[in-house]
Amino acid sequence: MATFIAIVQSDGDGGYTASFPDFPGCAAAAPTLDRVIAQAREALLLHIERLLEANQRIAHPTAAGAIERGDALLLAEPPIAGPPRRMRPAKDGSRHRMARRCSISPTRWN
Repeated sequence: MATFIAIVQSDGDGGYTASFPDFPGCAAAAPTLDRVIAQAREALLLHIERLLEANQRIAHPTAAGAIERGDALLLAEPPIAGPPRRMRPAKDGSRHRMARRCSISPTRWN
């Protein structure tokens, strides 16, 4: 399974942000660490879904040791064992092809 690392930082107002070095522009914000990681998972899955729908390749994940940490509070690995809540199967059954390309098991999808 692919593991994409999120950089989690304080937003300066008591909340947190998470961003993905492998996907510039893919980010999330929330008031707690648990919530920002959950939001980051949703953002990541939606971003991957959009890339695949546009027939764009998904890059190999950058190893945690190669990521510049800067002022990060932590590096997180949001679990991607299933699709975002809003993902619907395509009429042509491409959901399973999408899952294989993302290394996500389609059998866990509802």
